[in-house]
Amino acid sequence: MIKEKIFVLLVAVIVLTGCNLTEEDIETKILNRDPFYFFIVENNSDKNLDFTFKKGEEYNYIIYDDKGKEIYNYNNERTYIKDITKKTLIPGDRFSYGVDKNKIVLDKGEYTIIFEFLAEETYKRNQMEFVVK
Repeated sequence: MIKEKIFVLLVAVIVLTGCNLTEEDIETKILNRDPFYFFIVENNSDKNLDFTFKKGEEYNYIIYDDKGKEIYNYNNERTYIKDITKKTLIPGDRFSYGVDKNKIVLDKGEYTIIFEFLAEETYKRNQMEFVVK
């Protein structure tokens, strides 16, 4: 009985180790290309990276004012499917998610936008400060 439990544990460790992504496998960045912000998730590895998304929810972005108050949360405005979706990112390829700045009404001031990549296999985020004049 103990040998069976140890065997199951070892198999689980081997399987989970094979699924782990390293910090270097994925790079995220934000590009400011008027009138859009683009959140880029890039595969820097030499292998296909498979991602699973709950409810079809691949990313989110949140905007905070200069006092740290949440002003806008993209996921609060969306309705998602209930199915799990899967996507593969091949080596050197990228996912790109765009945000049209003209569709977000903000008062003059300083803000921070935080993008989140919401795959079950990894959580990545990036942020950028901007000013509305």
